Amino acid sequence: MKIEMDRMIIVKQLHELHWELIDRRSGLISSIREQVCKYTIKHFIVSLEESVSDCFIAEENDMQRHGYSEYLRHKAEHDRFRDDLHNLKGVMLSLSPDKKCGSYELAVELNGIMADFIVDHITNTDKKLGAFLEGKRLAPFLDPQQKIIHRSQFII
Repeated sequence: MKIEMDRMIIVKQLHELHWELIDRRSGLISSIREQVCKYTIKHFIVSLEESVSDCFIAEENDMQRHGYSEYLRHKAEHDRFRDDLHNLKGVMLSLSPDKKCGSYELAVELNGIMADFIVDHITNTDKKLGAFLEGKRLAPFLDPQQKIIHRSQFII
């Protein structure tokens, strides 16, 4: 019973991390609109990279533990997103040292990467994983009335 509860807690945490990613993207959009993104982008990328890493590691461990057949494809999508974040971080760090901030263009590029990941990965790939875990009765706490994300909700 304890193992089952641990698994349910892991799945719930992953679900919450997805919503955290969506909320972070909303914050990025706000900073772009308010024209302060070039001052906040550095912190944003670093903190996003850390939370995404934690989320992906937990999700990948869970997929392996439960024998998820789509593990390699799913992990490849995670790796692409990690690489995109790492590359943006490299661009940000390579800006001239006299610049004490990032750039508007960098924030807009990150917004696009996040929108694509949320729409393509979370609403498709992770939905399949959720169904798999639900089939194993590892995700009974998910609210079927939970808001569904549609492409039209995003500024891309």
